[in-house]
Amino acid sequence: MAARTKSAKDRPSYRCTECGWTTAKWLGRCPECQAWGTVE
Repeated sequence: MAARTKSAKDRPSYRCTECGWTTAKWLGRCPECQAWGTVE
């Protein structure tokens, strides 16, 4: 029996509301534009 692997759809995605940078991990500060509290 094959193990099910997680796809991109299964993982949470976070996006910076200032510059649009995306990541799978929530961060308090966007590493791209350095804005605080914009990763949602």
